[in-house]
Amino acid sequence: MLTLVIIDDSPDIRLLLKLQFAASSEFEVCGEGATGQEAIDLSGRLRPDVVLLDLSLPDMDGLDAVPLILETSPRTQIVFHSGYALHEFAERAYELGARGCLEKSLRDGPVPDRLADVLQLGSAV
Repeated sequence: MLTLVIIDDSPDIRLLLKLQFAASSEFEVCGEGATGQEAIDLSGRLRPDVVLLDLSLPDMDGLDAVPLILETSPRTQIVFHSGYALHEFAERAYELGARGCLEKSLRDGPVPDRLADVLQLGSAV
């Protein structure tokens, strides 16, 4: 089972994600936060296998958080979860060290399944 930190500024989105991951046998949510700084702090303290990171955060751009997260927890895999069009930022996300990108859409299937696919394939889904 992979440990997971969820970072999204919307408490409703975090709750929906936690409920989806609670039903998954592949992931265990070990932390959650609403800001880039919380992503950095939680990653350094918890050393999760995965951080599911929103692109738009109140204190910093999610892209700006990537190198700082990897500095505190180099083995953590970062996957963006965004409502923005993926092609607009995916290339930059990969350059910074992100593992992949997911759209915030339920029509594409459950997030835990899509996250597992990204981690196996290393690409946007």
